[in-house]
Amino acid sequence: RCSRASSAGPDAPDRGRALLPVPRGPERSARRHPVEEGLEAAVTEFFSEAERLGTRVLLPVDLVVEDPVRQTVSTVPVDTVADGLLARDVGPATAREFAEAISGSKTVFWNGPLGLAEDPRFAEGTRSVLASLAQAPGVHVAAGGDSARIARDLGVYGQFSFISTGGGAALEFVEGESLPGLAVLPDAN
Repeated sequence: RCSRASSAGPDAPDRGRALLPVPRGPERSARRHPVEEGLEAAVTEFFSEAERLGTRVLLPVDLVVEDPVRQTVSTVPVDTVADGLLARDVGPATAREFAEAISGSKTVFWNGPLGLAEDPRFAEGTRSVLASLAQAPGVHVAAGGDSARIARDLGVYGQFSFISTGGGAALEFVEGESLPGLAVLPDAN
């Protein structure tokens, strides 16, 4: 059972792009986009199911954005992002909210950075949340090569109960999908 779920970052849209104010890719504006056509029912079902289960869904409340024309970086509330700005990281208010949710969690499944963490200007959200995760008790699982690299770079790799460098496969496993590499194992003997 999941009591809280948070979602942000450049790869989060692969699994829930319609739920997030952070679009994928540097060419996309950070402005909140309408629900992607064809996903309206899935989005409605997701939030209905979360409400039914008592799961609190956390989404970014502020973003670190880059203006590629002016070559500036600023933090703005998620609902006030101007056209042309690129979402690069979660802002400090979002990082605090995510860190608070982590501190009270028994199990945390983390899949990837919260922003463009390979650029130091956009790594603070990930650093902050990861530092709080390292201090929290409980089971911590990380999925994805970026997750493993960032945990190693920040010196908290050993704080995780398990790290999988196969982020997509780990998500499919958690979703209950059959994994071809594992499906054949029972037949090996």
